[in-house]
Amino acid sequence: MPDWYPIFIKLKNEKILVVGGGAVATRKVKTLINYSPQITIVSPSVSSKLKALILKYNLKYYKRNYKKSDLKDKKIIFVATNDEKLNKQISQDAQQSGILVNVVDNLEHCSFIVPSIIARGDLQIAISTSGISPLLTKTIRKKLEELFGSEYNTLLKLVRKYRSIIKKKFSDVKVRKIKLEKLLDPSIIKKIKNGDIKKAEEEFKRIIEEDV
Repeated sequence: MPDWYPIFIKLKNEKILVVGGGAVATRKVKTLINYSPQITIVSPSVSSKLKALILKYNLKYYKRNYKKSDLKDKKIIFVATNDEKLNKQISQDAQQSGILVNVVDNLEHCSFIVPSIIARGDLQIAISTSGISPLLTKTIRKKLEELFGSEYNTLLKLVRKYRSIIKKKFSDVKVRKIKLEKLLDPSIIKKIKNGDIKKAEEEFKRIIEEDV
């Protein structure tokens, strides 16, 4: 039985804490700013790249050691220090406060783990081997990256637009399902991949207007 249950968390405008200022913390912040601008960094020092991110996005930065009060109002915490004792303490503080915490490269102190993610706009594919084999995760990721290119980002933008039209035009749930399934026809995806966005939209419009 797997130890970890996969889940997507809405972080938009939620307060996030990152403890640490090295290369790993920098990578975490670089990813997290795509989901929420309310990131607080706590560390006696930060990398030049992290400093640049702090200035660019006007992130909160406290140049000091971690304090338990840093947890206040935080939705989620990422710990990226090389101090094992500190990592354990932050993990205990967070879990006692009911806050989700991830300690990088230390499953024992995590209440959640971060999967490898393939992002194509609103399409996000998460891959995890529960921390057992990062190499297998990487191998699977490479294969999926080949299968799902940037065309899927464009596809989802079109589907969002025409899904709304279909929902307004058709009250019958079965008809809606048929229409929505046709929007995902491989031939349409191929048109998008080839850059024929106009033809793809024409196909979408035809699908909406045709009889079921």
